Amino acid sequence: MSTTVFDMIKKEKTKIYFNTRCVLLRIPSILKVGESFSLFISVINNDGLPDQSFNLPIYFEENSLLGKLPKTIKFSSEDKGLLTIKGLVPNLTGILRISAKIRYQNEYFKVTSNPCWVEENPAHRIFWGDLHVHSILGTCQVHETKEPELAWLYARDVSHHDFLAVTDHLYGITPAKWELLKKLAKKYNKPGVFSAILAYESSHKSGLGGDNNVYFSGDTGKIFPLPKEAQGTVKSPVPLKTLWKFLDKSGDDYITIPHHTARKEKYKDFETDDYNKKREPVFEIYSMWGSSERKLNQYNFWRGRSDKKSYFQDALLNGCKYGVVASGDDHTTMPMSQLIYAKEPFGTKINRSPHAGLTAVLAEKNTVKSIFEAVRKRRCYGTTFEKTLLDFKVNSTIQGGTVTIKHNADEMKKRFLKIKISDVCLGDPKGLITIVRNNKEICVLKLNKSDGEFVYEDKEKLEKLFIKKSRFNPNPFVYYYIRYDKEGYNETTWSSPIWIELE
Repeated sequence: MSTTVFDMIKKEKTKIYFNTRCVLLRIPSILKVGESFSLFISVINNDGLPDQSFNLPIYFEENSLLGKLPKTIKFSSEDKGLLTIKGLVPNLTGILRISAKIRYQNEYFKVTSNPCWVEENPAHRIFWGDLHVHSILGTCQVHETKEPELAWLYARDVSHHDFLAVTDHLYGITPAKWELLKKLAKKYNKPGVFSAILAYESSHKSGLGGDNNVYFSGDTGKIFPLPKEAQGTVKSPVPLKTLWKFLDKSGDDYITIPHHTARKEKYKDFETDDYNKKREPVFEIYSMWGSSERKLNQYNFWRGRSDKKSYFQDALLNGCKYGVVASGDDHTTMPMSQLIYAKEPFGTKINRSPHAGLTAVLAEKNTVKSIFEAVRKRRCYGTTFEKTLLDFKVNSTIQGGTVTIKHNADEMKKRFLKIKISDVCLGDPKGLITIVRNNKEICVLKLNKSDGEFVYEDKEKLEKLFIKKSRFNPNPFVYYYIRYDKEGYNETTWSSPIWIELE
C-alpha cells in the first residue's frame, strides 16, 4: 500500500502542531524604578485562539534589571494558554526585555518580550491599542466578523492591548445595535487597566471626505441618521461636513480620524476643503489594507492607489496638522490575532497585508480621557505590528508638537533632531531611520543593534525652508517626521511630525 499525505501528517503531527504556536510575552513600555508590574503570557495557535492544551515549561533567563523573576513556569490546564506573573519589580534604570526559552524535541526556542524603558521619573507612559476593529454588527465581511464582545475580550486578555475601539460601519448599525455597542464599551472600560472607546465608521464617497472613524470620549455618543440614499453603501453621498455639523450639535465630545485616504476607489483629496484641524487631529497612516503615507511605498493598497493628492505627505504639504496612528481595520474581531491572512471563503488569494497596525499613545494614564487628550495633542505614533519604542524631539519639543517663533528668532537657528529607539528584535535588526523634512528624506541613519540614540543637526537655513501660502495654514511652516524600517521584516514605525511655525 502506498504512503498517503495523511500517513505523513500523522507521523509528523507533533512538529506540525508545535510550529503553529506563537508565544507572546507582554510587559509595559515605560516603568518607574521600583514600580510593580505584571508579565502577560499568551500561547496562540495559528487559528488565533489560545492554545488551551499547552503544557511545556518556560525557562526564564536571568535579568539584571529585575529584583525577582521565576526561573521556570509551567502552564496548567486551568490556564488555557493564558498566564500572568504578577509582582515583578525593576530595581535599575535601563532597557528591560524579558527573555525565555522553550524546550521542544531537544532544541531550545527563544522568545522575548517587547522592550520597556525603566526610568527614575517618567515624563509619560506609552499605551498601545487598536483604534479600528470591526464586528458582525456592521454587516461587513460577515463570513469572518464576530460578536463585538469578542473584540474587547481578545484585545484585553490575549493580545494584551491597553485600549481598543470597535468601529462598525454606520450603514449596518441600527439603534438597537448602537445601544449594545455603548453597553459593551461601558462594561469593558476599566480606568487604569483597559480603555474601551465608543466609536463607529462613517464612509463617504470620493470627493466628499472618504472613509472616517468617529470616536467619543464618553459613553453617550450618538449615531448619525443616514438618509435613504446613503443606507447600505460604503460610498455615501453625504458630505463629511454634514456629519461634523450633526456631531457638533449633538453635544458629545468627539474626534474623527481619516483612513484609506489614498485608496483608488474611495479617496480623500487634500486639495478640497474636507479637513478640520480641531475635529481630526490625527491620520491613520497604515492598516492591514495598506499605507497612505506616500504614493511609492512597500505597503500596496488592495484594489490600487489613488492618483489624487490623497496621501499623508500631501496633507502635510497643504498645511494639515496631523499626528500619526496605525490600526488593524481588523474584520476577524480578534485584534492582532494570527488570522490577518484571512481570505474570501474557499479562496486562495490573500487580500491584505501580513501585519495589522498598532497605535502608541504617550499619555499620563490609561483612561479614555487621558488617551483622548494625548491624541488631540498628536502625542502618538504608529507601527505596522511591533511595540517598537520611539522618542522623537526637535530640540526639546516632542513629536506632535509645534514650535511657534517670531521672524528672525534665534531659538530655532540650531535645530537638533533627537531620536531614541528600542526595537522589539534582539541582536541585529538592521534598521533604517529616515528623517523626513517637508517630504524630503534628508538623512538616513542605521540602527545596527536593538537600541540606539541619535542626534542630527539640520544646518539648512530655516528661512529657506518655510512652506508658505498653504491651503490650510496661513503661517509659514517647516515639519519633520521619522520613519523607521526594519530591513527584511517588512515592518515600519512612523512618528508624528514636529512643526516649526512663524507667527
